[in-house]
Amino acid sequence: MNTSPKTAKVLVIFIPIVIIVAASIIVINNFSGKLKFSKQTHNNKIIELKKDAILSDEKRFNEIMIDFYSMADMAKSVLPVDTALAQREKSMSDLKNVGLYYWNRNLEILDSAKKFSNSAEIDRKIIVYKEYCKMHISCYELMYKAIDKHTRAFDKEIYKKLSLIDQKTQEISGE
Repeated sequence: MNTSPKTAKVLVIFIPIVIIVAASIIVINNFSGKLKFSKQTHNNKIIELKKDAILSDEKRFNEIMIDFYSMADMAKSVLPVDTALAQREKSMSDLKNVGLYYWNRNLEILDSAKKFSNSAEIDRKIIVYKEYCKMHISCYELMYKAIDKHTRAFDKEIYKKLSLIDQKTQEISGE
């Protein structure tokens, strides 16, 4: 089939235009149906937007929790603590400059998460995670004190705190 250069130019221009027009008609028909739906149920549309906002709060919370767990892992990396006299200074430094630092940093992260939360469920989770951080802080401070004084007098209290942390961990895991 021989076509003239003029006919080829017309086909090259005409075929894409036909495709664009056909696609536009399909999109407009689909879109106008949705516009009619949202106009008919204006109140329902507002509720849907609020659901989307809650989901985005949950998504933001989950993104923050990735940072939370990363820092919790760094804080826990100082354990087990070497209580030998030769490693005493390093253990105390690790507890204070790594462990306590990251648990306190996690409290700051949870406070920032509270600012955007519009959900009672997220607020409840934040409270539980803050308790979890504070328990670790209290335990690390007691370990620091025990190492500093080079005593085992705090062992029973430390083990009790570790047991409470395990219970809180189970509570969090059960969510």
